[in-house]
Amino acid sequence: MTAQSLQTFSAPLGRSILTITAVSLIFLIAVGTLQIFLGFQRVGSQRTILLCVGGYLLLLVCASLLLKVQGYNVTKDHLVVKWGAWTKKFPLASIMKVQVKPYALRGSIRLMANGGVWSYLGRFSSNELGRFSSYVSDPEKTVIISLADNTIVVSPQDPTGFVAALGSKSGGGL
Repeated sequence: MTAQSLQTFSAPLGRSILTITAVSLIFLIAVGTLQIFLGFQRVGSQRTILLCVGGYLLLLVCASLLLKVQGYNVTKDHLVVKWGAWTKKFPLASIMKVQVKPYALRGSIRLMANGGVWSYLGRFSSNELGRFSSYVSDPEKTVIISLADNTIVVSPQDPTGFVAALGSKSGGGL
């Protein structure tokens, strides 16, 4: 792709997500390390259980990186959301409305989602938006994208520039 056909927007961690992530990871690392330390001091099944639980908790720290929203690309035809080891494409032609709205997740409930470790990622519901998909790493910089069949919420570092990029790629009809 040429530089003109691809615009990239980063998804830096907001203060609240950084705090939740740091506290969660410190807790997992501390308890996991303690379990392993205690496991080496035991024998038999106690040793096995403590070592397995400790190893599992430390493995969760690494696996949690799969919950991180990495960024957003606006191509000629699609909005591409990058998270974990995956990407999700949304056709620009299906975008009905785009709105910058800080803290758009406020008042929402998680239906099937991660709520704060590295991101707010998954399916949510709120009175204002109904059911929607969230790919948010900074709740302060949220953008609501209404699609023909779904609503998504994202959080690019530059929400205004992101909306402008979506408008220019869709013929300015947003």
